[in-house]
Amino acid sequence: YIKAIKDICEVQKRVERIEETVKESNVKRSETEHSGMHQTNKNENYEKSASRRKSTDSNVSGNNEQRPQQQQVSVEDKNNKIENAKTKEETKVKVNDSKPKSTAVCAEDSPNYLVYKKMEAIVEKMLDENNGVPVKTVKTFMTKIPSVFTGIDLIAWIIKNMEIDEQEALRIAHLMASHGYLFPIDDHCLTVKNDNTFYRFQTPYFWPSNCWEPENTDYAVYLCKRTMQNKARLELADYEAENLARLQKMFSRKWEFIFMQAEAQSKVDKKRDKLERKILDSQERAFWDVHRPMVIFNIYFFNQRD
Repeated sequence: YIKAIKDICEVQKRVERIEETVKESNVKRSETEHSGMHQTNKNENYEKSASRRKSTDSNVSGNNEQRPQQQQVSVEDKNNKIENAKTKEETKVKVNDSKPKSTAVCAEDSPNYLVYKKMEAIVEKMLDENNGVPVKTVKTFMTKIPSVFTGIDLIAWIIKNMEIDEQEALRIAHLMASHGYLFPIDDHCLTVKNDNTFYRFQTPYFWPSNCWEPENTDYAVYLCKRTMQNKARLELADYEAENLARLQKMFSRKWEFIFMQAEAQSKVDKKRDKLERKILDSQERAFWDVHRPMVIFNIYFFNQRD
């Protein structure tokens, strides 16, 4: 039994020696393989660098041969460009002589720019505190009506300062109201009457010279905001309610966004002073009366056709 144990121990020692020799041989092989790889990589890099040098030398020689040809071509191109530029300038001068010069970007390009400037000059004179139209705050039994004037005062001022008759003064007042420079506070029809009807001046922010082109989404936000305010003066007219229904169908996919915008604007408006809010609401309503006017059907015309 003891001899068998000794034999087993000797066998184990031999196996361990064999494994150690195998490991040493594997390590030596890996080292030799790595050294061979490094040498091959060095040789490849050397060959690549040599080929690059040859290509650069050939390119330099080719460029040196092509330089005089390129210089000749570049000189000819420059001469052609100069001649083309001269011809273009001559044609531009001819075109500019035939067309009027315009330096404006937006408002001055519009055909009504001169009309706007003339009307705005008259409005600025009307807004003068000393010599303008008398603007006042009218007190009633329950409320106050801020910053208003009567049609009689307006027509009288136009007759006095422009030295024209009553009919011509009414025509000028109608023209200014139709463009939104002044408006009645209780009516969507932008006309002027020579009576005690109250009118109000539009803020310069909404003047037509600012080149306003509002979109239907803006109009939808405005109408939606009007429905959120429980006041008699802000109730929608019949044509406005119809427009709101059409816009709601048109923008059904993004109506939530429009409603959120209207809600945010109404919250901002509620923080303003009461009288200031009245003025701003009426001015915004007049702005939309200009850009989204009430459609009036000529019933007499249709009756005649029937």
